[in-house]
Amino acid sequence: MKLLFTLFLVAVISILPSCSTAQAKEELWHIGDGVTVFLICETEKDILDIALADSKSKENFKTAIVKKQLKRKCVRLNPPSTFVVHEIITTYKDYDQVSNVVLKVQSVISKNFFGYILIAGTVAQQKHNSL
Repeated sequence: MKLLFTLFLVAVISILPSCSTAQAKEELWHIGDGVTVFLICETEKDILDIALADSKSKENFKTAIVKKQLKRKCVRLNPPSTFVVHEIITTYKDYDQVSNVVLKVQSVISKNFFGYILIAGTVAQQKHNSL
């Protein structure tokens, strides 16, 4: 048992440097991308209120989410559901200067259901053909 624990510990320590030095790749969002949603809001105004709070501080962000949930303007999905990016509303930097995107998403189950989400990442730049 002690040998097994030692081998496990060596394996964990050997992968730590690669994990701690790995850079997280920033997600690029396009219309039509699939996204797993944990929290979704009813209107663009509701999600923009949360984004504004997120740009100020972590505490403001948490408070805004709770207020929107209590008013049933935003709901936590459990289990998370898959949606498709329908429209890119805006981008912003949160309180920690992380890039985020506000998206309008469409349910893959019910094509008539739309909602609004915040997600980390940036908008993919469209390639323009110049003449």
